[in-house]
Amino acid sequence: LDVALAQVLRGIAYKDAVYSSKYLNVALSQVSDVELSQVGGLPYNLPRDLRARYPVLAGRSQIRLTVRKKAESQRQYVLEDETRQDRVGELVIDLDGFSAPVTSGQLLTNVRKGLYNGVSFVQDLNSTALLVNPELSRASGGGGGGNRAGAGGGGEEVIPLEIFEEGEFEPSYNRTLDVLDMEYPKLPMSIFGAVVMSHDAQSANKSSPENFFIYKFDESMGGLAGLSFDEGQFSVVGYVTAGEDLIGQVESGDVIERVEILSGADKLQLPPALTPAPMPVSEEQQQQQQQSEAPAAVVVEGSA
Repeated sequence: LDVALAQVLRGIAYKDAVYSSKYLNVALSQVSDVELSQVGGLPYNLPRDLRARYPVLAGRSQIRLTVRKKAESQRQYVLEDETRQDRVGELVIDLDGFSAPVTSGQLLTNVRKGLYNGVSFVQDLNSTALLVNPELSRASGGGGGGNRAGAGGGGEEVIPLEIFEEGEFEPSYNRTLDVLDMEYPKLPMSIFGAVVMSHDAQSANKSSPENFFIYKFDESMGGLAGLSFDEGQFSVVGYVTAGEDLIGQVESGDVIERVEILSGADKLQLPPALTPAPMPVSEEQQQQQQQSEAPAAVVVEGSA
């Protein structure tokens, strides 16, 4: 952790936002491991009406997206520090249920349902984000452009905009933050690889229940104090913590073959109205489950 934070400070000193973001993600991942070992649930009480209506992630979870180049492309991904090329790559995302329990819980529930399997990425109109919109992907076959600020849902109930402000003790709902008034989120959007829930098509104070995007922030997109002009306007659920080099290589039409839950599935709490869906698990988890079928065995969830 000390090494990662030292690299973050080095990037700040050289005013290199991409370098700083890369090592900030490494530090956040390590902090996540520490928190997971110490915290048994949320350190605050969510409103009952939210728990009754929405899934809640009471902790952290890690998911892995397997991405494949679109069939008509002749390009390959450059992977592993430019030592290997392949048409398939992986993105690992850490979801932060401590700071965004409802929004990250909704996203993880979608993963359990297999909602994103086979969905194509779409570049937004300014190439600042990779959009994941299941409904748009089905309708357009993965082509065309998109708008991260105006993507609607696929018929499910919208979820409240959820932002945990620095200095507060719990998230706030259905309101944005004003960074000009020194209101800053605990999960900043101004990081390359931030995973953000799209707005509902009808209201900027609501989030889509399905659609999200991976933000490709760099210093050219910064405004006040180097922050994104959209800082505090969206629900951030986590960050890409492995495979960051792949983000800039993904094109519109590249396909998410599958999404697997690597850890934290046991932290997901479903409301009574939702019936648990089959959960896609990684090959590592399947092997561990097979090895733990003995009566006296203790099942321990695998991690990446």
